[in-house]
Amino acid sequence: MSRNVIIAEDIQHTRQTMNRILTENHFTVVGEARDGKEAADLYRRLKPDIITMDLVMPRVSGVEASRKILGEFPGARIIIITGMELEQVANELISVGVRDYIYKPIIPIQLIRSVESVMTSDMKLNEKLKKGGR
Repeated sequence: MSRNVIIAEDIQHTRQTMNRILTENHFTVVGEARDGKEAADLYRRLKPDIITMDLVMPRVSGVEASRKILGEFPGARIIIITGMELEQVANELISVGVRDYIYKPIIPIQLIRSVESVMTSDMKLNEKLKKGGR
């Protein structure tokens, strides 16, 4: 099974940390984006198995980039990374169709569990929310 990932995150240190965590767990980081526009462009070009998408980024937000990607590639597997409480963005995330979400700061085991779960199932965010979120 292919395990190619794009990391979309505007903070370089966080991108580097996520890259290290994913690489150490046998994922291949095929690209990194600093904003939502770069993320959508990279996804279009590389078509990875999964993309992690920071919610708040310059130029184009993670929600807007997710909308663009899912509009072109409805089966895209997107995990939102956020420092915000989910209640503030839950309806928007559900409407976009992302597969999962995790909170910052990044905890390695949570990142790997989320990526593995999304890779191996079609769990939708709204199913997770029905079970109580986090």
